[in-house]
Amino acid sequence: VEAPSLSEGKWGYIRIRALRKCRISVEGEFDFLDVGSVQGDLNLPLKPKSSGNLPLVVRAVDGDKEVRKLLWVDVRGGCPSCGAHVEADDKYCWRCGSKLR
Repeated sequence: VEAPSLSEGKWGYIRIRALRKCRISVEGEFDFLDVGSVQGDLNLPLKPKSSGNLPLVVRAVDGDKEVRKLLWVDVRGGCPSCGAHVEADDKYCWRCGSKLR
């Protein structure tokens, strides 16, 4: 499993390699698209619900066997108005000037 850079509230993906046909799901502060049973390489669409260094559990189920893998994913925060990357302690967006908190 590989997790490239993700941004809060925006769809991105993680790369998964399933050696056998299995059903993939995730647990954590993420929305994901259920792709059903897969085998081989997969880019699984994810949308983080918050920012920071977040835990993500990827679960693969094949019949009665279950494998779980914990990842720590660095999720960048974004301005709710324009989507620009902002730091956690910023009060205003550097791009559009919107109040963040």
